[in-house]
Amino acid sequence: MTKDSKISRRWFLRGMGGVTLGLPLLDASQATGSNPAPLRFALFVVGANGVAMADPSREGEVEMFWPTATGALTTDSLRAEDTQHSRTLGLLADYAPRLLLVRGVNQPYGSAGCDHQSGDNMCLTSAKIFGSGNSSLAMGESIDNRIARERNPNAREPVTLRAGWRPNDATGYDNPGFISYVGERQPRAAEPSPLRAYQRMVGMGDTGSTDEAILAKQRTSVNDLLRSQITELMASPALSSDDRQRLQQHFDTISDMEVAITEAELEQELLDQMAAVDNDLLSMNNHPTMIRLHMALLAFAVASGYSLTGTLKVGDRIDSNEWVVDGTKLPQFHMISHRNMSDATGGAVIPDAFELHRKVDRIHAADFIYLCDRLAAIETPTGPLIDQGYTVWTNQMSTGWHRHDNQPFAIVGSAGGALRVGQYFDAGGVTLNLMLNTLLTAAGVTGADGGPVTDFGESSLPGGLISEILA
Repeated sequence: MTKDSKISRRWFLRGMGGVTLGLPLLDASQATGSNPAPLRFALFVVGANGVAMADPSREGEVEMFWPTATGALTTDSLRAEDTQHSRTLGLLADYAPRLLLVRGVNQPYGSAGCDHQSGDNMCLTSAKIFGSGNSSLAMGESIDNRIARERNPNAREPVTLRAGWRPNDATGYDNPGFISYVGERQPRAAEPSPLRAYQRMVGMGDTGSTDEAILAKQRTSVNDLLRSQITELMASPALSSDDRQRLQQHFDTISDMEVAITEAELEQELLDQMAAVDNDLLSMNNHPTMIRLHMALLAFAVASGYSLTGTLKVGDRIDSNEWVVDGTKLPQFHMISHRNMSDATGGAVIPDAFELHRKVDRIHAADFIYLCDRLAAIETPTGPLIDQGYTVWTNQMSTGWHRHDNQPFAIVGSAGGALRVGQYFDAGGVTLNLMLNTLLTAAGVTGADGGPVTDFGESSLPGGLISEILA
């Protein structure tokens, strides 16, 4: 970059070996007095196996997920849900003013032979299902793809990540599952490696070079590699004080992520005597670390301007991670969700399985909070980044007994005021496409007529919006 480079809303620093550092969207228009529009990013974290909510088909399993009553949410009321009623969503108390909880949203179709696969197919598409069993596919694109192709820079593909233990080429019962779809029967494979995803974002991956000097440069911190350009950029008189603050936070985020990735590699070397974490990404021992790193990458993708949308699948088609709770390794989470030592029926009953399911839900809630915390910590000229978009925590189905009604939605962030936050709303059994229409509209996507999106998902489903959750 030269000293007379014109300031634009999107900057890139480029260095040796194809290293590219995407900078955040800067407040270049501030000097003219205009107010930047909110980014309206949209991030989706999708779990597996359902959550510990009340299930009419399971006797004695009382509600442990949703708050006790719909209506306004406050920090105090949600904290009481946690401490007095042990409700999982009470853990989100600190985000009550930014929180929108929506129940009563039903996936449009039942199982096509495998409830998990069917739930993955529908949860972000509201599309019909092609085929059956473990190899079925969605018959339409997913919400992240629609947002990316209409709003991402150069229609860049959405960030698509997963934290699981099935290999990419696994098939049948062991396939990793897909939630992101390019289009009809076109699943997008998710990246299991935080390191490779990060390198791709900053332009360090897939250069094809074997030059040792270049490879050495690529192993250097991106901040160090581009230090001279960063120094020049920070000194530019064209930058406002807000720009400089945001850039510094951006560079600090890069440094934090590189440290986290390095620590994961060192931990993996110590645990499994492997040279790099990528050699054992699918280890259950690394699963908690991988989830947090992927969460950090979602925040980084938005903060850097790399993508306005992304998905993280926690678990595979089924989530079989063995969590450690209170110092004890639990049975596989999928078995817990079935309440017996089996991936189907007939195994030995797991004592207190519903309570164990609730404890796993709380782990996932804490991971979601970690993502929200990262977004909330990033300041922009118009306030914390978290308020400029929204972040969704949902699941491939509602309960561990393979139900496709009442898909849970916990949403943090108002998308610049587009969503009515600070409330818990019961949509009354609407079909999923209405929820996805509403989320697309909040993300700044428009219909063919320039108005709200009302026709996403399977075209034969009645269209419309959940107007009550739009501001």
